Amino acid sequence: MYPKYRDVSNWVILDEKIIYDFGEIETPISIVNVLIGTLHYCRVGLDGSIEDARTPITRWITRNELYSYNEDGK
Repeated sequence: MYPKYRDVSNWVILDEKIIYDFGEIETPISIVNVLIGTLHYCRVGLDGSIEDARTPITRWITRNELYSYNEDGK
């Protein structure tokens, strides 16, 4: 297994949601699901052959956190 991470400027927003904190005011927080890379690995197929496979690496972070990572603020 080996991960291949994207540069922060190439992260892709896959989904966005508004969540609320547990305080009395229930402040809304904008979060985004970001594609940050791909995990490459080998798996054994049904016939016993070795197959190359990959799966996305995603993370849920706040929109403000995404802006802080991205130098341009985009």
